[in-house]
Amino acid sequence: TDRQQQIDMAQALYNWQSMIGRLAPLDNLSTLDYDQLIAHYKIQLHFARQRCFISDHIILDKIDKIRHIPTWLIQGRYDLVCPAKQTWELHQAWPESHLSFIHLAGHAGDEEGVIDALISATDAITYQLPNLIRE
Repeated sequence: TDRQQQIDMAQALYNWQSMIGRLAPLDNLSTLDYDQLIAHYKIQLHFARQRCFISDHIILDKIDKIRHIPTWLIQGRYDLVCPAKQTWELHQAWPESHLSFIHLAGHAGDEEGVIDALISATDAITYQLPNLIRE
């Protein structure tokens, strides 16, 4: 495909993901690096076509193999990419995990509430790390 068609497709995917993945969509296309955006979507679409190289329910089916790993599940209330039902089912199967529902967030990792939850989770892991290393 020609360069302009690649840019148009990348912009369309960017807009779509912004709409479904964020509480407040991004609208500043003028600062995008199109080479980086095109490369990102080529990789993302390859993974999507391959179903991210994992089978359905593989984590739930093999939960006992990872149950010992300290885990924080951070779910945006308005996440349209990964439904909250899946996170809730994972937490029910893995009650040792820590679950945080972020009220004013979608799927994006750079939304304010998600950033706060990621920092809190990182702080908790840092605090637990010496004990984990000894085990």
